[in-house]
Amino acid sequence: MGQTEGVIRSLDGGWQLREALGDTWQWYVRKLIDRRNSVTKAADAVAWLPARVPGAVLDDLVRAGEVAEPRHGRHSRDAEWVADRHWVYRRHVDLPPLERDQTAWIEFDGIDPGGRVFWDGHEVGAVDGLHRRLRLRVGGADQTPLAAGGHTLAVVVLPALDTEPQVGRSDRVRVLAPRVGSGWDFAPRMRHQGIWRQVRLIVGRAGLASVRARTEVELEDRTGEVVVDAVIDGSIGAGAPEVVTVELAREGRPVASTSAPVADGAVHVRLPVHDVQLWWPAGLGEHALYDLRVAIGDDERMLRVGFRRARLVANAGAPSNALGYTAEVNGQALPLVGWNWAPADLLFGVVTAARIAHLLDLVADSGARILRVWGGGLIESDDFYDACDQRGILVWQELAQSSSGIASAPATDADFIARAVEETMIAAARLSRHPSLFLWCG
Repeated sequence: MGQTEGVIRSLDGGWQLREALGDTWQWYVRKLIDRRNSVTKAADAVAWLPARVPGAVLDDLVRAGEVAEPRHGRHSRDAEWVADRHWVYRRHVDLPPLERDQTAWIEFDGIDPGGRVFWDGHEVGAVDGLHRRLRLRVGGADQTPLAAGGHTLAVVVLPALDTEPQVGRSDRVRVLAPRVGSGWDFAPRMRHQGIWRQVRLIVGRAGLASVRARTEVELEDRTGEVVVDAVIDGSIGAGAPEVVTVELAREGRPVASTSAPVADGAVHVRLPVHDVQLWWPAGLGEHALYDLRVAIGDDERMLRVGFRRARLVANAGAPSNALGYTAEVNGQALPLVGWNWAPADLLFGVVTAARIAHLLDLVADSGARILRVWGGGLIESDDFYDACDQRGILVWQELAQSSSGIASAPATDADFIARAVEETMIAAARLSRHPSLFLWCG
């Protein structure tokens, strides 16, 4: 009998949501069972509300009529209680049959501000931080056999983090949360919670736990290189070693490919590329992009990359020891005309790729060439950076820090600084593939 094919299935639909006070969330994460008491069943049906994933808790409550639209008038004040609760998400997952050497994973791209994950009532993992991905084995090759059919996935989303509002002191900041939600001159106090990025089920022999990519280019002879680092999770069977395949294409035409064996659960690949088409900022040339496919078995990642050399150089006539203040891309100096970018919505999870595309079309139509992504908001979604790549809009990305109305001295708490460094490294690894990313700033 042949082996079952691998599966990659979106789990974005079919979710329900309910409020939890104190430790009551422990009653709601168990596997769904039928009850003989019809009154209990009716109450249970009323308590659970339809939920969107990706989404935001407060948006779900608005659609269910539980709270008034917080963006109107002063209604946000009536919704501030929401962020202080735990919220439980759940959905049914239909699992296909697993072969002996196959594994099943659940993968979350983002839970804000973090949460605990339960599979059939058993805790299988947790995540702390809105920008951290979480990949969990729920059964397979080296675990208890997992039955095909219906299972229950539940997520307990933690209360939102509280930090300094605008009129506060930045040296008192101790948590990495977008400060805009705690109250700013253009934004009410509306702290975000929810499963705000995609969720998927992956079944196969081995999977890509993480993938990061970056490019290098030599302008003189138009040769380039794509550097890929991947971490592999899963069972590596007997026989030929498991390999990771890397393929690059331009406008549907294959350009280069290679493969490399997995060693100690990881792989490092350098893929040379000849006759590179350069990525140029708006107004200077084509925003050439390449499609990068990284795969092991049935699990794959599709990323877009571009080739450009970007740097800051000293102004003309400046002293020899002057810092760089003139932008240069592919050897050509250019003025940085642009705008500030704050989150498109305080409910980050409701912002769609289409909405981002519309706003960036307006940016491009204005003649802007750069966006400064404000540090009081988000390190933005891949949809945002992909849209900037496509339009030739450079990104000035600030770290998760911002000034305050009372005192703007930086925090010196060692634990906070260590956490900030770790979060920055995670973000830098994710964003390094984007040609639009021009500089990082405090």
